[in-house]
Amino acid sequence: MNITENTLVNDVLSKFPAVKDELLKMSDKFRLLDNPVGNLLLKSLTIGGLSRKSGFSVEDIISKITSVIGKDG
Repeated sequence: MNITENTLVNDVLSKFPAVKDELLKMSDKFRLLDNPVGNLLLKSLTIGGLSRKSGFSVEDIISKITSVIGKDG
C-alpha cells in the first residue's frame, strides 16, 4: 500500500488494524482514533489531517505506519 499525506486513515486501519494500537502507543494525541467521535472523523481524515490534529509530522506518521505494515505483512 502506498501511503501519502492524502491517504485516508480509515483505509490504512481497515487493512492494518495493528496500526491503530501503535499510533495510540506513540502519543495520547492519537486518542481520537479510539472514540466514537473519532470513528466518524476517520471516514474523511487523511494522514495530513491526522498530522495537523496530532502535531506529529506527516513523515513521522507514515514512518510509524510503514514500520507496522512491514511487521504485519
